[in-house]
Amino acid sequence: MGNRVRWVMVLSVTSGVLLGLGLYGYFAGDAAAQLHPLLAHETFAVSLIGVGVFLSVLELGLMIGASRQRTDTGE
Repeated sequence: MGNRVRWVMVLSVTSGVLLGLGLYGYFAGDAAAQLHPLLAHETFAVSLIGVGVFLSVLELGLMIGASRQRTDTGE
């Protein structure tokens, strides 16, 4: 397994967790405070969503780069 594949897997899991926590905090509000007090703050939840989206775009870029590299080398 290549190094790039490992990074894509790590980014995929991390972005999924951050997006999930952010969406839960944004829509559940006070109920999310039971999980962590910061999740009850809308600003923090939106920040988690933003970081999750950023990591998803980074993951997509790595996957596109990997597919281009594979076609350039003829694999």
